[in-house]
Amino acid sequence: ISYIRTLAMGSTLLSKEERTKRAFKQIWAMKKWTKTQEKWLQRFESQLLKESVIQIEDLNQDPFDEAGGFDRLNKIFDNELTSIVNTINDNLYKESG
Repeated sequence: ISYIRTLAMGSTLLSKEERTKRAFKQIWAMKKWTKTQEKWLQRFESQLLKESVIQIEDLNQDPFDEAGGFDRLNKIFDNELTSIVNTINDNLYKESG
């Protein structure tokens, strides 16, 4: 599916890992994150390497539900988690440059 999407968008074909790393590079550059936020961003990145996208609904499921799910995580991210998740997903297939 990623291959077809890449061709349809006229993007350069990158591996899932390369796309994920590039998307998170944008996130890391957004601002100075707290240590707790950094830990969670690393967990999101690890999860995204296993999945195609990360969605808000995913944050209420394993492995995030035992940590309080979306509501608790959103508080950790100063109520900006929806925007952060959207930015991650938007940057997964954004053409670099």
